[in-house]
Amino acid sequence: PLPLRWIAREVGTRPSRILLVGDSILDAECASAAGAGLVIMEHGYGAQDIPLSYRRAASFSELRAAR
Repeated sequence: PLPLRWIAREVGTRPSRILLVGDSILDAECASAAGAGLVIMEHGYGAQDIPLSYRRAASFSELRAAR
């Protein structure tokens, strides 16, 4: 979670206002520990290992449309 907290501090916001786009359980754990949001890219190498309760996107176009 330290990189996400650092980014938040550098841009003058809170981790809860950051959205991590990831594809692994490590990304999910990092976002959770930092208090950041998370979207899992379904085509990622580890997406199948992440619980379905996380918000997901099948493509970057879908991700842009969901914001």
